[in-house]
Amino acid sequence: MKSKLKKCLFIGAIGMFILSFPLHFLYDSIGGTPSWVGFFVPVSESVWEHLKLLFYPGIIAGIYEYFCTGKKYQNFIAAKTIGILLGMAGIVISFYTYSGIIGRDFLIADILTYVVGVIVCEFVTWKILNSGKFSSIQNKKTSIITLLITAILFAIYTYNPPAINIFISPV
Repeated sequence: MKSKLKKCLFIGAIGMFILSFPLHFLYDSIGGTPSWVGFFVPVSESVWEHLKLLFYPGIIAGIYEYFCTGKKYQNFIAAKTIGILLGMAGIVISFYTYSGIIGRDFLIADILTYVVGVIVCEFVTWKILNSGKFSSIQNKKTSIITLLITAILFAIYTYNPPAINIFISPV
């Protein structure tokens, strides 16, 4: 069962990579209309907006992974939620670390921060699934609420971003 889980998580990671490229350019390619599309895809080059490229493909990959083998794990939703959130944290930490050291950002390094985020997401998901931790119904409910709150925050801050670096587009 563990080898099937590895395969499903690997396919999920590949799916996240594949989905992220068209999603990155979708908003501009449709001219920003309808504006609700911006709730799901980046509307600027800010770090915050780019976290959507892990969050929403991570949920889509999670749905695939759940039906592939995840339903056999009581802690799947919690594991995937924690994986997504830590993957997003990996992107933020990687980006600000490398750009802080170098003094600017580079496209290839930005892409690599996304790769780091996806690897963190799937690795954490794998580790938690195999640990059996976070298996309670309360953990499942908390995870679903956390995903919903995160999606709401993406919607709110897409068109009302605070004046904080993570929300400011460098372009």
